[in-house]
Amino acid sequence: SGINAESTLRPGYQPVLLMKLFFELLGCPDKALREMLKLHIITDIRNINLKNSNNKMNRAIQAFIHTMLFKASPVAAKIAIQIMIELYRKHVWNDAKTVNIIADACLSTHNKIMVAALTFFLSNDPSQNKEDDGNSSEEEEKKDKAKKISGMVRAAGFTKKAKNKMKKLERARLILRKEVKKKRSPEGSFLAVHLLNDPQTFAEKLYKELGRLNDKFEIKLMVM
Repeated sequence: SGINAESTLRPGYQPVLLMKLFFELLGCPDKALREMLKLHIITDIRNINLKNSNNKMNRAIQAFIHTMLFKASPVAAKIAIQIMIELYRKHVWNDAKTVNIIADACLSTHNKIMVAALTFFLSNDPSQNKEDDGNSSEEEEKKDKAKKISGMVRAAGFTKKAKNKMKKLERARLILRKEVKKKRSPEGSFLAVHLLNDPQTFAEKLYKELGRLNDKFEIKLMVM
């Protein structure tokens, strides 16, 4: 990666200017290059904020992305929003400013930008926010869960009455669900919608969008 945490130590280095250039290049016609730039930007912003949050740089780039929603090409704006969403899920930019910029993208006149932003709010679940460097994979968690259930079933098999078995299994199932939910939900994590500055106004603006939309029913359903 061209930019990394160590690069910020170089005299005269200006990460914001370089990042803005990368974002502007997202509108290029080469799809492969756009994907490379997207990955490059996500990795670099994450690396720069690895030890300590670079708030000055973050605010500058977030503001630039916000202007892209209205001035950049739809392709570049959509990828910029995807980058913000990915950084939110990686717990790099999981602040109110990020969420409210994505909320503004929900009101975009370009369907692809709108759908990308709406999908974020509809599918945002802190229990599904996974770090790339996590200690346990989803597959390992499934195996662990299966072992626990198997053990509980065997334990329930020693009871004499069927009703007692069912009660025991149901109780074990509820306890297990709570344990898994607690384990998978990072401390301090919560739904993105809670970070909206004015949820009521946001909902009203979305409702007004229904009158403008002449698109597929699926998009209208997402707005509703």
